[in-house]
Amino acid sequence: MIEFRLRGSVVRITFRNEENGYTVAKVQCPDFGNNEITVVGNFPSIDVGEMGEFYGEWVQDPQYGRQFSALRIDFIIPTTPRGIENLLSKGKFRGIGKKYARRIVQKFGKKTIDVLENAPDLLYEVPGIGKKKVEDIIKSWNKKKSLKNIYIFLSENNIPLTYAEKIFAHYKENSIHILRNNPYQLTYDIRGIGFHKADKIALETGMAHDSPERIKAALIYLLRQASDDGHTYLPKDELIQKGGEYLKLDYELIEAGIAHLNNENRAVIDNNKIYLRFLYSVEQHIVKRIFEIQDNPLLYNEISDISKEILEVETSSNITYTGKQKEALLEALKQKIVVITGGPGTGKTTIIRALIWLFQKRELKVRLAAPTGRAAKRMEEACNFPAQTIHRMLDFNPQNGRFNRNLASPLDTDVMIIDEISMVDTPLMSAVMNSIDNNVRVVLVGDADQLPSVGPGNVLKDILNSGIVQVIKLDTVFRQSETSDIVVAAHQINSGNVPEIDNAKNKNLFFIYEKDPARIPDKIANLIKKRLPEKYGFDPMRDVQVLTSMYKGDTGANNLNYLLQKTLNPGGKSIQRGDRIFLEGDKVMQVRNNYTKDVYNGDIGFVSRIDTVDGKLDILFDKRQIPYFFDELDEIVHAYAITVHKSQGSEYNAVVMPLTTQHYIMLQRNLLYTAITRARELMIIIGTYKAFNIAVKNNKTAERYTYLADRLRHPEQIEKQLSLPVSKTDSLSGWY
Repeated sequence: MIEFRLRGSVVRITFRNEENGYTVAKVQCPDFGNNEITVVGNFPSIDVGEMGEFYGEWVQDPQYGRQFSALRIDFIIPTTPRGIENLLSKGKFRGIGKKYARRIVQKFGKKTIDVLENAPDLLYEVPGIGKKKVEDIIKSWNKKKSLKNIYIFLSENNIPLTYAEKIFAHYKENSIHILRNNPYQLTYDIRGIGFHKADKIALETGMAHDSPERIKAALIYLLRQASDDGHTYLPKDELIQKGGEYLKLDYELIEAGIAHLNNENRAVIDNNKIYLRFLYSVEQHIVKRIFEIQDNPLLYNEISDISKEILEVETSSNITYTGKQKEALLEALKQKIVVITGGPGTGKTTIIRALIWLFQKRELKVRLAAPTGRAAKRMEEACNFPAQTIHRMLDFNPQNGRFNRNLASPLDTDVMIIDEISMVDTPLMSAVMNSIDNNVRVVLVGDADQLPSVGPGNVLKDILNSGIVQVIKLDTVFRQSETSDIVVAAHQINSGNVPEIDNAKNKNLFFIYEKDPARIPDKIANLIKKRLPEKYGFDPMRDVQVLTSMYKGDTGANNLNYLLQKTLNPGGKSIQRGDRIFLEGDKVMQVRNNYTKDVYNGDIGFVSRIDTVDGKLDILFDKRQIPYFFDELDEIVHAYAITVHKSQGSEYNAVVMPLTTQHYIMLQRNLLYTAITRARELMIIIGTYKAFNIAVKNNKTAERYTYLADRLRHPEQIEKQLSLPVSKTDSLSGWY
């Protein structure tokens, strides 16, 4: 191959894949009469306004014609005022637009780059530029220089370039040093960079296959993977086997690695159970706090007039409580900690409203919280009482990864009521119990038959199984709910009975038979766009939610989101991030707690504006306009279709759910039950009766390795000097 050289300035990026850097760019070339040449290639970093020398060959694309296929690029810093102004105004420098680029270049001319590099304080001499603008410009310039070096390193090591922003955000100017000298640190600090990516870098830079650091990093990675699957620990034999197979090393070396982690206090060996130190601590801490609270005398224990008070509540709310409901009210007043469970329509919210009234009558301060913003908002509306997310109530500090509310600075409350407790994982439950003093009463409310928490542990189930906390299970479906086909079917499913869904008779629960999974997405799209709005008046974007069991496959969330985006929001300004395209008007979901933005995992919003000049888009969350810069787009996903797990704590006017044997592994009773109980007015299932029957009959949920129930039964086994350590490996922010 004869290598050619092409010199020019990038005037437009036609396409860019952020995963591998593949780019189609228009380059203005002086040697070709300043005409625009199409240049394609895998570039670690390239922006409009940059100048470079491209090395490669001319090719003839059958669809797009003659192009220059570049194998590499040498960037050239522009030296003319016009070239510098073009770079600054179009090159994604936060804080520099066309206006300020012109002013800066007018002031410094050819010396502009030297000023930015070596004397940025001189920018204050530019008319109209204040301190904040100068700080933004300096930060953006330095970030771009560092990112370019990171891009090049990642490109050379075949690591997806999308990680560059995350690496820079965490390590700043120290990024390249970490990448070259301690790449395993990435697996601890950067979400999404697994062991095998860091391992590739380490091995190529000379790390031995049986290095202790490599073995320890792999074991930490496997334990964190286990926590992502819901486990708080792994049996020692299982971890040794997984580690040996993963690294292709002798089991003796893996066992030695476990011992090293234990000695370094990064993992704990507890009777052949291997924990990450943090998860070991929080599991024990829950036990410690439950007993400390229960053993503390109950204050304000006046319940002599409870029957009279209950009658007063019944009269004022025009409700007659069942025996179980009265028992729940009485026990919540008598006990320091009580759990109230029950399925849909059994009156859990009714009990919460009554408890708020009873506690306030005794002049007790009450806090009402739930794991998600949607669940908290729903409780606030239903109870006419302020409710918060648990994270907001405990005042999470994202800077240090800790909650500001703790035993040293506890919440000012007498009663804490937590709804949707089934969603609370082990670390969060520990934080809840750590935020209150021993005088506080705790009321935990939830549906024990729903899916367990996404995070590690199975807190509600373990507390119920331990037998050490007073539990009241509400089992009567109220008459006003019995007319709901959804509620009736939910209880039948929960009992293991397959509901008979009669589309001719049912009012709000329907089954559409379709045996071909490939045809289901189009039927869902037609339902949401035409049939449901025409028949029920539902807004396709705001009233209807598609729930599915998995991400992949014909009826997985990925494919459904792609189709529904084309169907419901086909045009408009767009931005591409990897293989995802975001459009103005898109329905999106936050997938990570962001305390700075006050947006949390599972919150759903709508893209209201895309600004390609400033490199950001705005998302509307419950009337709040939240900006996202393009390097933050890995925090959001499309939400036309979401998984059932992500829907926990929410209710939707209408739910559409595909159910096929294509997702055989996820055909479980608690998943189907959780999906159906998300629907408020209408539930439509599309698929096969075979898949439906399998799901109802399959009550075998995946086992989670947790030891909370046993610890609650044997509190004498907890550590005497228990602490909640925070290390680089097990940071609180990694869980919250």
